[in-house]
Amino acid sequence: MGSGDANNWRSLKEALWEFTPRDLQIKYKDALEAWRRAGSPSRFVRYSSATASRDFAQQHGRKLFHDKKVHGKNLQEALRKDLVSGALRAEGCPGSPNAQRVPIRADAWRLARFRSWEYSTIALPGEPSLFFNVRISLAPEKAADRQCIARADAETACREWLIALMGANPEQRPKPKAHYQRDALSRFEGLSIRSFHRAWDAAIEITGSQWNLAGRPKKSPQAKSKRQ
Repeated sequence: MGSGDANNWRSLKEALWEFTPRDLQIKYKDALEAWRRAGSPSRFVRYSSATASRDFAQQHGRKLFHDKKVHGKNLQEALRKDLVSGALRAEGCPGSPNAQRVPIRADAWRLARFRSWEYSTIALPGEPSLFFNVRISLAPEKAADRQCIARADAETACREWLIALMGANPEQRPKPKAHYQRDALSRFEGLSIRSFHRAWDAAIEITGSQWNLAGRPKKSPQAKSKRQ
């Protein structure tokens, strides 16, 4: 595999969906789904009888194909940009799938061609021209930055979740705080106990709820009637 933890490396196809901007992924997925629902330009023509309808069908089909191609290209170029900048690092097997995997220079990605996403293969100028079993990972310093961002995102999501819960029942905390802590830690990946407490305090301040009051949560009238 080369240097580094094997669990941190991704194939070309995996890297395309893990290391590229979320908004570009959504645009490509939407364009791909529209294309799949439509079938192809020939399908439009086959089910259109009038000449005008056939012309419209061809134009519509070509537009769907163009949109799919453009958004797919944007996704690929976003991956290439991070590889060239050094935000991502890559390794591959030069000349043969059985060769020893070696690092691929960042500047080589400027002219690299993606030959196979399925088999994680690229083509580079010079000899050897093909690199097989390409693997990509975040550069160590970028991985640390990403972990910090992930933790911050988890805390924000937790805070919004708590705000919604407190807003729905501001005067009474239905369950102990420990219950919400366990739920949050399993719900939001990367959330720490300290981050949960910060999110909890912020949500109380924003909503003005009484969830910070000491004591056991009061039983609801429904719960009392069931016990009786």
